Amino acid sequence: MKCWKPKILSGEKRQTIIRMKGKRVYRVGDTLHLFTGMRTKHCERLGKSTCRRTYTIRRWSLLVWERLTARLRWRKLTKRELLDLARADGFDGIADFARWFASQPPLQEYTVVVWGELENGGAA
Repeated sequence: MKCWKPKILSGEKRQTIIRMKGKRVYRVGDTLHLFTGMRTKHCERLGKSTCRRTYTIRRWSLLVWERLTARLRWRKLTKRELLDLARADGFDGIADFARWFASQPPLQEYTVVVWGELENGGAA
């Protein structure tokens, strides 16, 4: 499992990809509390930030698609967009991202949650 803490604290990673399950909806302006090691004795609060943007992606086969509208119109991400998505999420590149994404359930929707500056880093 990859540890994102250094990239989050440095500001290199300012987004996360969350599998959509249940009814939790992230909205622009929401306060986000960032942690590492959730549900373990090593859980640590990294800080808080504000949600700047959210969008939905879906994996079909090895392709990644972005939902354009609530009417379920989709478009395939370009190679450049996929590289930007992977790097913004802390991966070294498309291959690193593809290995992780291939381990996730297929035909699932994911929410990409983008946040701004981290506040109160490491505060309890």
